[in-house]
Amino acid sequence: MSLAISRIAVENFRKFRERVEIDGLQDGLNIVIEPNEAGKSTLLEALRAALFVRHSTRNRLATSFAPYMEAVGPEVELDFKLGSDSWTVAKRFLRNPSVELRGPGFRAQGDEAEAKLHELLGSIRDTSQIGDVGTHGALGLLWVGQAAALQVEAPGPIVRDTVRSMLEAEVGTIVGGPALEKVRSKIDAQHALYWTPSGRETGKLVEAQERAEASRTAAASAAAKLEALEQNFTALEGARSRLKVLERELVDPADAQERARLAA
Repeated sequence: MSLAISRIAVENFRKFRERVEIDGLQDGLNIVIEPNEAGKSTLLEALRAALFVRHSTRNRLATSFAPYMEAVGPEVELDFKLGSDSWTVAKRFLRNPSVELRGPGFRAQGDEAEAKLHELLGSIRDTSQIGDVGTHGALGLLWVGQAAALQVEAPGPIVRDTVRSMLEAEVGTIVGGPALEKVRSKIDAQHALYWTPSGRETGKLVEAQERAEASRTAAASAAAKLEALEQNFTALEGARSRLKVLERELVDPADAQERARLAA
C-alpha cells in the first residue's frame, strides 16, 4: 500500500484556534521546519486524528484536541492518495462530531465512512483512552510519537498476522510447505527471545532493560558522588581563603605588636 499526504487543514485543534492549512505536499520526504512551540507536533497529532481516531469518541486523546478551556469542535481535513486514487477525509470531534470520506465513486458519512477508512488503511477500531498504534496496522510501524523514538515495543496483532500471512504465501509459493514451517519456526524462535506469546517482555529484552536500569542507577550514584565532591571542593576553597587571611594577619607588624602586648 502506497499512501501519500497532499494536504492537511486544522481548526480549533489545540493551539490552532484559527484555520491553518498546509497544501502542496509531494510524494517522498516532506520536511516542516518551524521554531519550537510553533505547532509541528500538533499537526502530526491532527494527522493521526484524521486517519485513526474515531470521530464520535470522547476518550482522553480526543478530549485533548480541544483548545484549553474552550468548548469547540476540533476539525481536521486531510487529502491523501492510496495508489492512484485520491481521497479526502474531514472529521469534527467532541461538539457535533461528524466525518465524511470522499473518493473515486465513493462518498459516505458516519459509521460507513469510518468503516471504509479502516478498510483503506488496514486498521481497526481503537478503543483505548490514549491511542493505541497497534490498531493502526502496518502504518503503526511508521508512527513515532514525540520523545518515543527509542522505545521498543512489540508490533500489534494486525502487523504480526499480516507479516505471517505474507511470509506464508511467499515462502509457500517459492519452496513449498516444509520450508515454510522451517522459516516460521525460526521466526517464532527469534520472537521468543524477546517476547512471550502474549506480547510481554522476556529474555534478551528483559536483560537489556535490566542493564539499562543498572546503568541509570550507576549514573545516579556517580552524580551524587560528583555533587558531594563539588561541595567538598567548595569547602576547601573557603578554608584556603580563611587561611590566606590568617597568614596576612600573622605577617602584619601591627598585629604582631598587638599579640606581644596581649601575651605580656
